[in-house]
Amino acid sequence: MDELTPGDIEDFKKDLRRSGTGTRTINLTVGAIRTAINEGLHRGDIKNDPTVGVHSIKSDEEERGIFSIEEIRKMFSFPGGLRLWGYDTGYHGSPSGEKVLPIIPYTLALLMFATGERPSAILRLNWEDVDSDMITFRVTKAAGARSIPIVTMATKALRELSDSMLHVAPADPVFCHDDTGQRLTYAFFPKRFAHMMATLDLPTNDADGRKRTPYSLKSSLITHLIDGGADPILVREYVGHSHGTGEKRLTKVQSRYKKAQRERLKILLPDIEVLLSAESVVITES
Repeated sequence: MDELTPGDIEDFKKDLRRSGTGTRTINLTVGAIRTAINEGLHRGDIKNDPTVGVHSIKSDEEERGIFSIEEIRKMFSFPGGLRLWGYDTGYHGSPSGEKVLPIIPYTLALLMFATGERPSAILRLNWEDVDSDMITFRVTKAAGARSIPIVTMATKALRELSDSMLHVAPADPVFCHDDTGQRLTYAFFPKRFAHMMATLDLPTNDADGRKRTPYSLKSSLITHLIDGGADPILVREYVGHSHGTGEKRLTKVQSRYKKAQRERLKILLPDIEVLLSAESVVITES
């Protein structure tokens, strides 16, 4: 036991991951090992603790399933795809009193895919953050605002969303209850996402057995862009992945760089447009 090292424990975790063991089970297993070793240390049976520096696996580290390009095009076809996100006679589940227009979950999902941003940041958007073909996320996981160019389909969806609302002012939330103006939370979205999946008869897992969730939209964007030959570094910048220990907040000194960065990121827009192209997509509901 004294010959074990933290590296051995990490290798053990990796072996469990490869075998398909879930994150929670791995963390519980390592926790049980840590408890046993602490007991051995307390009794004096063990001199060294090989679990020092070994951390639990975060759920975000699990590899998510992805959607095929064909599936992406079906779920975001416009305007036909809107009905996939609404409650009607074919709804697969309980509406629970929700009265959210289909354009709202459709636009949220489209922005999750087309920008790679987290839903929490997208739901914090105000209309003043949307400027023609650019969008600014004020609060992101990377600690700071970021502005990126967006594809034409996203611009169109935002325009349709704006036109569907009774009142739109710069400081108003983009995603809100139309009758009260209260900002929507993420709670409404998983049910709409599940309805879309069931309507299109999409399996929960992808071809490799990985579970597909709303967060798979971002994983799908990254995967298809890189597989299509896009620069991985540029893709990383576009979806907001920070480099090193984190990104600094926007300052006057950085403004020139930020402007050049936005222009550079526009290189990816044609590739994203191709992924969303649905000229010949026919939606067949289950």
